[in-house]
Amino acid sequence: MPKLKISTFLAALAATSLSAMVLAVSPADAQTRELRYTDWGPDKGIRADALKWFDQELRERTNNELGLEFYWGGVLLGPSNAMQGIASGAADIGSATPPYEPGVIVSWEAADVPQISDEWVGMRAAYDLMTTHPAALDEFKAQGLHYVSNMTTGPMQLVSRDPIKTVADIQNKKIRATGSFVDAFDAVGATAVSLSNSESYQALSTGAVDGTSGYWYAIPAYKWGEVAKYVTELNLGQFLAFGIVMNDQVYESLTDSQKKVVDGLGEDFIDHMAERVYRARVGTREQIRTGSDDIEKMEIFEPSEDLRQELLVAAEEAGMDWIGEAETKSLPAEELLQKFRDRIKHYEDLREKNGYPWGSE
Repeated sequence: MPKLKISTFLAALAATSLSAMVLAVSPADAQTRELRYTDWGPDKGIRADALKWFDQELRERTNNELGLEFYWGGVLLGPSNAMQGIASGAADIGSATPPYEPGVIVSWEAADVPQISDEWVGMRAAYDLMTTHPAALDEFKAQGLHYVSNMTTGPMQLVSRDPIKTVADIQNKKIRATGSFVDAFDAVGATAVSLSNSESYQALSTGAVDGTSGYWYAIPAYKWGEVAKYVTELNLGQFLAFGIVMNDQVYESLTDSQKKVVDGLGEDFIDHMAERVYRARVGTREQIRTGSDDIEKMEIFEPSEDLRQELLVAAEEAGMDWIGEAETKSLPAEELLQKFRDRIKHYEDLREKNGYPWGSE
């Protein structure tokens, strides 16, 4: 048997040792690629908890190849420059709200036209529209972005200093409102006032406003129950032009298996987020109805049918202004809107047949 040269033997030994070292390194020991995630909100609440779930799932599903590094409170980007900042590389991925960045991703705003009160139906329909319609896909690509998933605020309610049940009750009332709800409250005889959530407490306390539109979980968060004692359960639409986007170059730099995980997780996030918002809405409503050590008890009213219907119609008519904006960008506005309405009907039928993915309550 011929003798092995020393150099050949050493080379073989080195190769064997290197292979053993590679095999000894587990996926968990490998360097995780941390994607910088930007969000303008605080590190608490429904959205923050849902995003932390996204991070945990991303790490598990990629064997620790990918993860998120969070930058909360607008440290990197705020709501008015999030998408543009992500596209330019200031962050890799993050929360985005198209109405705060006019003209960037206009197709997404179709989701804010119909007044949908169901979180799961709305988020599912918006996700389908953004991930399948060619015009939406092209718009994201042109802006250097990749759509990952959707979020929601849940349906809109009315908090007030005095009971508001009918159209007559709301006449000449000053109501803090945003978006299409400004036109909606004006249309029923109220005066819409533009204020932030954080400014609403003082305005309610002093009587500068008579009421504020908001979501169930915002009521205890901003302590509105301390300065207003009534909630009119309007269950108007939710904000759905709201979600997660990624820098397109970052997305394209991922392996095929990593892309599959990100896209699959984006879809799973819809059900996870919808359940969180749904449970928060139902749970918070009950806490407000009964009161607790931390939450003020408030009286909850059903609105008259004409009040709710007039607000709903006016809000949707105001939302239709979106069509003109979409057409200036040569987007098929009517087609996008019809596709969205079709998906709403599909998921409403699915919910009626099978219930929610997390089971009946």
